[in-house]
Amino acid sequence: MRRALGQRGWRLTHILNTHHHLDHTGGNLALKQEFSAKVVGPKKDAGRIPGIDIGVEEKPAGNFPVRP
Repeated sequence: MRRALGQRGWRLTHILNTHHHLDHTGGNLALKQEFSAKVVGPKKDAGRIPGIDIGVEEKPAGNFPVRP
């Protein structure tokens, strides 16, 4: 990941966690410290997501039209 960011000249600014499982959140603290990135994840799991900065609420996306 570090190499890919560097090759593209990108900077890690946010870490998005879809849920609290360790295989999704295990690197949060180290990456947050190294890159000064914000950790984003489900608000309901804030107590189980290391380093979370921004809690988001899950809401239905609404109805999307289906194309034939």
